[in-house]
Order: sequence, then C-alpha cells, then structure tokens
Amino acid sequence: MKYRCYLLLIVAALALGSAFQVIRARAPSKPPVDPQTKKSYIEYCQSYLSGVDQQIHTWRMNGELQISLTASVILIGCLIGVLAAFAKPDATGKMQPMRSVIILGALTSAITGINTTFLSGDYGQAASEAILVKSHLDRIYRIEVMNAKTEDDLNQGQKDFNEKSVAYDEIVHRVARTQGHNVGGALVILPHFSCLPVVAAQALTAPPKWTNAPPTDSRFLYFVGKSTDTSLAAASSNAKLDATNQALRVFSTGEPYVFNEAWEKQIRGALTVKDTYSTYDPASSATTYYTLMFIDKGFQPHWPFVYRQDNWFPIDLAYDPVAGLLVLDSSGKVFKVTIDEWSIHLKFLFQLQGPYTPSTIAANNHSVLVSSNNMGRCFVSEYSLASGKASKPQPVGFGSGPCNGIAADGQAIYLVLPIKHEIWYRPQSGASIYHS
Repeated sequence: MKYRCYLLLIVAALALGSAFQVIRARAPSKPPVDPQTKKSYIEYCQSYLSGVDQQIHTWRMNGELQISLTASVILIGCLIGVLAAFAKPDATGKMQPMRSVIILGALTSAITGINTTFLSGDYGQAASEAILVKSHLDRIYRIEVMNAKTEDDLNQGQKDFNEKSVAYDEIVHRVARTQGHNVGGALVILPHFSCLPVVAAQALTAPPKWTNAPPTDSRFLYFVGKSTDTSLAAASSNAKLDATNQALRVFSTGEPYVFNEAWEKQIRGALTVKDTYSTYDPASSATTYYTLMFIDKGFQPHWPFVYRQDNWFPIDLAYDPVAGLLVLDSSGKVFKVTIDEWSIHLKFLFQLQGPYTPSTIAANNHSVLVSSNNMGRCFVSEYSLASGKASKPQPVGFGSGPCNGIAADGQAIYLVLPIKHEIWYRPQSGASIYHS
C-alpha cells in the first residue's frame, strides 16, 4: 500500500509538470527587446549616472569648502579681537585701527561674500539625498534595464528609471534656487583660484544643440519635447508627452486618418529617452524642461492595422490590378487607397451627385463603377480612369428594384437585384439595356 501511494504521488507530480510545460508552451510569447534600442538606453543610463556621481562629488567639495570658509571667518574674527586688544593710541591720544586689522576685516568681508554668493546652498543635505536617489537608480539600471529580455521589460525599466530621475532633478533645482541660478540636468566646474572649485549652473553654458533642432542620422528618428511649469515633475512629464505626440503624428501620416489605441501603444513602447535638459527661471519660479526621444526608423508595428476617421463610414471595397484598391463611403465618395509600412493614404476620385444612396463598388482596367439606389430603383455611375470624369447615375431599367451588388470584368457589368432574385448584366460599351 505504501509503495502504491508513492507511485501515485510520482505520477501526479509528472502530470503537473507536463501540464505546466503545456501552459508555458501555449502562453503567448512577448516580442524580444531590440538589441540596438537596449544598447542606446543603457548608454543613456550610464551617462546619467556618471553625471549624478560628478554632481555628488561637487556638492561634497562645496560643503567642505563652506565649512572651511566659515571656520576661517571665525578664526579671523578672533585674530582681529586679539590685535585690537594690543592697539596703541597715536600722538593725539586716539585709538587708530592697525593696518593688519583693516586687511583682516576686508578679507573677512571677501570670504563672507564668496560664501554667500557661490556657496549658499545646503550641499551636505543635497549630497546625502542624491546618494539615496542614485542607489535606487543603480538598482533599476542593474536589475531592470540590464536584464530586460522583452520590449515590455525594457519599457518598464525606462519608466521606473525616468520617474526616479525626477527626484534627483528636484534636488538639483532646489540647490539652484537657493543660489539664484538657472540650472540644467548637469553642472560644470568653472575656472577657480587656489584649487578651490566654484560650481555654476548649466544655464551659464550654451544649451545642447538638440534643444533647438533634433539630431538626424540614418538609423533613428528624433523628437524634442518641451514644457514649462512651476512644478518640475509636471514639466518633465509634459515634455516627454510632447515628444511622444510628435512621434505619433509622424507615424500616423495622412491625417485625419489615424491608427487605433493598440498601434499608438506600440509606438509609445518603442520610443526611448536619450537625453534631458532643463533651465530654471527664479523670476517666475518656472522650469523649462526638454526631453530628447528617439525611435528606430525600421520600427514595424504588429499586425493587424486598424484605420479610422471620425464621421467617416466606408461601406464597400473593390480591387483591380490597374485601377488599384478603391473604397466607397456612405456619402457616395470614392477614394483610391494606398498603404505603406506606416499608414493608409486616401486619394479622392469622385462623388455621386444627386439624391442617391450608394450601395457597392467595382472596378476593371479602365473604369470604376458604383451602384446606388433612389426611390426603389437601381442606378449605375461610371468613372473613367483615362479622363478622370464620372457619369451621372444612370437607371438600370423600370421594375429593377434596388440593387446591392455590382461587378465588372472589362466586358460586361453585373448587378444583383435581391427583390427580383436575379442577376442583371449588360455589355460595358455599346447597348445600355440590361439582361437578366
């Protein structure tokens, strides 16, 4: 009995394992991450983290410099007091300040001015907060970005990294506000004296060229988003949204024809942040944020495509190797349709004139035919590909009733008359009488 129980347990375990493998095999696979896109974002993260390290180092040096200058002022003050105690009266009996006291007083004012003008920020607190934020960015970079296997994995890593980087940007801007400087995403060391670094904000240097015009190359499309807001987080988010909307407009050419939400989601997921830049205006307390995003020119969406236009209702399609793909809409307009890898393009050909309800469309190598109905009768309109002109709708015949199907083979026109349960036809050239 004991061995039978063991055997049943082994069989059950094998069955569960097999079921799990089947479920895994049937689970839809997610598209793998594009190696070039992942490489580009890894380089961006590395550059960003390197900039954070440099900034933390600068803040630490400035904090130490603040302490040194403050200690120097205290020491000089004590020295001035000692020298003042040994001051002697002049010939008139008045106490005259010693030259050394005057020099030390001027030095104290100079040091205080330097400390107030260039080192007014709380650098020690900023460095501590930035170290904590960088630890989170490092974790996201190492765990999520570096280990991304699918597009969804990389998109999530980008989202987490960008959201956390906003916290670091807030610290940079807070320090800049206390200094009264404009600030950007990176800081620079200006020439200094006595080997003491003086830090100035990025806005003191020229902004990146891409803030004025996106870069161009043979592989990627670039988009620059811009937003100004008193909230840094809002400015950052809206700048990214601006760049994303620019990309959506490029990939949905032929407006007002647009792609559906699934198509837009694929574009959003393929876009990658390459760089950011921002400036702060103390007068308005507003931040202007720039975001540079890119997408591979060879990006291909996953089929199927869905196309739509507000208040546009296509009702029938026809195709001919010469005439091409044609669409008839509910208003009686006929368009020639072309589709490339990015979008659908419609070229208007003609429209039915008069109180006719469009029904169906057909085409051959020299004309486009549209059937329509009015007051219970069937009409046919013909558009010549050679002349680009359309005839007025012509009645099929008395007693035909409405029609709901048309075809043409270059020799004859064929109509479906559902009430009569018949197919009528006539030669396309010559006689205009239909036969059943």
